[in-house]
Amino acid sequence: MLASANNRNRLMLALLVLAIGGLILRWTLTETIATAEAKEKGNVASVIRANEFAIVDAGGNLRASLSMGKHGPGLVLNDENGTTRL
Repeated sequence: MLASANNRNRLMLALLVLAIGGLILRWTLTETIATAEAKEKGNVASVIRANEFAIVDAGGNLRASLSMGKHGPGLVLNDENGTTRL
């Protein structure tokens, strides 16, 4: 009786893993196809508008930013210690 319950649990787990894998595969393929179709049709944004762009390193530290302030555009570059260099 215990062996059949274990087999049933393994089967359910395997089916769950297959279902999740199928959903991930479907999502990945759908996104890839949609992106390829958009590029093919020329539906790619030629302009990106924002008030600020921030670049961070692998640790999440701000390393550069390009922003529009009260007095015009600003570019800030920081070293690995966070010290502003430009």
